[in-house]
Amino acid sequence: MATVANAHPAWAATEGAQPWMLHGLLPGLVAGLVLGLLAGLRLRRGKAAGTGQDVQRGALPHPHAAASGQADASTRANISTQAGDLNRAREQYHAIFTSAPVGIFRVTPEGRYENVNPEYARIWGCPTTEEMLECVSDIPRQMYANPADRQRFVGALQATGRVDSMELRLKRRDGSQFWGLVSARLVRGQAPAQAAPTGQIAKTGQAPQTGAPNGTGRADVKAGNAPAEVDYIDGFVLDITEQKVMQDQLSEAWRRLRDIIDFLPDAALVLDANRRVIAWNRAMEEMTGHSASEMLGRGNFEYALPFYGERIPLLGDRFFSPACRCPATTPCSASRATS
Repeated sequence: MATVANAHPAWAATEGAQPWMLHGLLPGLVAGLVLGLLAGLRLRRGKAAGTGQDVQRGALPHPHAAASGQADASTRANISTQAGDLNRAREQYHAIFTSAPVGIFRVTPEGRYENVNPEYARIWGCPTTEEMLECVSDIPRQMYANPADRQRFVGALQATGRVDSMELRLKRRDGSQFWGLVSARLVRGQAPAQAAPTGQIAKTGQAPQTGAPNGTGRADVKAGNAPAEVDYIDGFVLDITEQKVMQDQLSEAWRRLRDIIDFLPDAALVLDANRRVIAWNRAMEEMTGHSASEMLGRGNFEYALPFYGERIPLLGDRFFSPACRCPATTPCSASRATS
C-alpha cells in the first residue's frame, strides 16, 4: 500500500474511504457531464432557430419601407428626366444663338457687352466673339456713327422699355459705317447665366468701366443711361446696308423721273399699282386748276373729278383693267354702268 501511495498520491487520501462513497461520486460526475452537453446542444439549437427567424423577418420588408423606396426611385427618375430636358434646352439655345443669321447682343448697365453671337462679331469685323468682347469698352463711342441716332434710340428705349426695327448708322471695327436695323428691350431682374463652354461669356472678375464720357459716373450703355433697376439690355442687329443702298438708288431714280414728268409740256399724271396718284405735273395743274399737293395720294377714281366731276375710269385705268370702258369725251350712264 505504501508503494501505491507513492505512485498515486491523489488516491492516498481515499484509501481509508468506504466503497459506497466512490460509487456515488462517479455517477454524479457523469450526470453533470451529460447535463452540460445537453445544455450546450440546446443553446446551439436556440441560436440557430433565432437566426432563421431573423432571416425570415428580413425576407419580408416592412410596407412603409417598400413605399419609401419606390418614392425615392420615382424622385430619382424625375430628376434624371428634368436634367435631360434641361440639357437638351441648353443645346437648342446654343445652336440657335451661334447659328442665327442676325446679330444678338446683351449689354450690361455699365456699358459693356456681356455676350455677343458670332454673327454680330462678323458684322462688326471680329473673327471671334471673345475678341469683340475684349475690344469694345465704350459702346457709344465705338459703335455709333451719328450721336443723334444714339440719342433717338436712347429716348425710345427709355420711354417704352423696348425698340422695334429702328434704323441706325453704326460703325465697324475699322471705322467704316453700316446701316443696322436694331431691336432691343430692357431686362429687369436676375438674368440666367450662360454656359461657359460656349465661349460667349465675358470674363468673370472683370471690373466694369464706370467712367462715363458725360460725367454721370456710369458708362452709357448702347441703349443709353439705363435706370438702376435694369440688369441687362438684350437686342438684335441686322445689317441692312445693301438694302439701304438699293433703296437710296431707287429713290434717286424716282426723283429724276419725277423731275422729267414734272417738266413735260403735256399734262400727265402717274398712278401706282393701287391706282393712287404718285405724279401730277405742272401742265396738269395748269389745265385742271388742282395742285399736285392736292391730288397726290388720291385713289378710287378721284383723279377723274377734275375732268368729269365724277369718279369714273380714265384711259390710264385700262392698263390695270383692259376690259373697262372709258368715256370718249363726256360720261354717259351706259358707259358707267358697263365699266
